Amino acid sequence: MNRRNFINKTSLALIGFGTFLKEGLAQTKQSTSKALVWLKEGVLSYKAKAPKDKALASKICLNCKWYEDDTKHEFGGKCKLKAVTSAMKSEEVYVHSAGNCNMWQKK
Repeated sequence: MNRRNFINKTSLALIGFGTFLKEGLAQTKQSTSKALVWLKEGVLSYKAKAPKDKALASKICLNCKWYEDDTKHEFGGKCKLKAVTSAMKSEEVYVHSAGNCNMWQKK
């Protein structure tokens, strides 16, 4: 093997290894950023803090049948409603316990 072939093969290997590392880091960042996906205001008329009339009637996420309390965050929990998970394109979508949307149902 001459010197030029050695340098070419080594540089290609290093480029390939660098690409591998970048992709691994990108996947790690994506997985950590997907850890807590919060429902955006306006999706299904969601509000992070329920209007007064809904709050007085106890129509908040905490009392909804789709709400599941989670220990990852103290201010909210998971919303198991299929429309919410498909709208946010995530399997786990978090909502504030004092929030409200137009799909609220009594537990």
